[in-house]
Amino acid sequence: MLIKNLYLQNFRNHKTLNINFDDNLTFIYGENGLGKTNILEAIHLLSTTKSLRSEYDKDLICYDQIFLRIKSEIENTEDRYNLELTIEKTNDFNNKSSKKVKINQVAKSISNFSGILKSVIFTPADLDLIFSSPSSRRKYLDSIFYQISHSYKKSVLEYTKALKQRNKLLEIIKETGRGKEQLDFWTNFLIKEGSKIQHERNELFSFLNENIFSLNEKFELNNFEIKFIYIKNEISKENFEVYSQKELMLGTTLIGPHKDDFEIQMNKKDISQFGSRGQQRMALTALKILELDFIYKKTGEKPILLLDDIFSELDEKHKKAILKIIKEQQTIITSVFKIAEIEDFNCKIVDIETLLLD
Repeated sequence: MLIKNLYLQNFRNHKTLNINFDDNLTFIYGENGLGKTNILEAIHLLSTTKSLRSEYDKDLICYDQIFLRIKSEIENTEDRYNLELTIEKTNDFNNKSSKKVKINQVAKSISNFSGILKSVIFTPADLDLIFSSPSSRRKYLDSIFYQISHSYKKSVLEYTKALKQRNKLLEIIKETGRGKEQLDFWTNFLIKEGSKIQHERNELFSFLNENIFSLNEKFELNNFEIKFIYIKNEISKENFEVYSQKELMLGTTLIGPHKDDFEIQMNKKDISQFGSRGQQRMALTALKILELDFIYKKTGEKPILLLDDIFSELDEKHKKAILKIIKEQQTIITSVFKIAEIEDFNCKIVDIETLLLD
């Protein structure tokens, strides 16, 4: 998997920007606030069609504009593609926008677009993933599967729509006592789609825990036993029956993948509570490396690795771990400062200030 170039129009702080990438390593450096992270975010948006940092798509549009456009030429093992994604503000609601995508100048559905380009992004914000809300961790899981499984994304869309309908019905039942005869239909629908989602999430966590041992050896982390714990709110007829009265009383659905979570344990302890900052960095570094391997296993394509100014957050040991893997796939790195070890690689080095002047 290779990304050859990127064109941005009205994306974040970039009115227009053109950049070509080296097939192996591109290193972009410069002061904060000039939009280095935005370049990586745009690439990841092309991969997942979901914003990395914003709740609403319209927030990605340059503040005084009504639309944004992202274009890129990519290659995978099968073909060469021209990708295009546009987001346009609408007048219906404050936060509403329309999103359209094209592959080789032909309009496509969002579901058929996501995953053509595959990428893994590692930012300083990821180091706080273990402290954030369960919804943030679920969003992280979705960002992986949206690139590799159309069936997963379809199930999430169907599940989300059905969940809204079931919650609406539970509210009506709570307030009026009417509508109970419709509940089984929506419950069964959620079980059908939710089971598919949890099956794929199970597969990911099995992969993580089966492969962490070889990673420990590769990066000399043998003093630490890392385990990724899938906290599954298992969706089943039996669980719905157990919580039926509580759901009717609260007027909301309490069972299913929308309540899933995960935690990382080190030496059998929750790393968010008992791990040092260094151990937390180690665990997140391992997770990102395994994410690369999981996508490769599922698709046969090496995803592009996007590293956003993480070297300032890593100690020497973890810098070496990252430096070991940047040759294994196309990698794009941003940093405030030039990094001596990177300059030793045969790579393209880009000064963001010079790029913005082009």
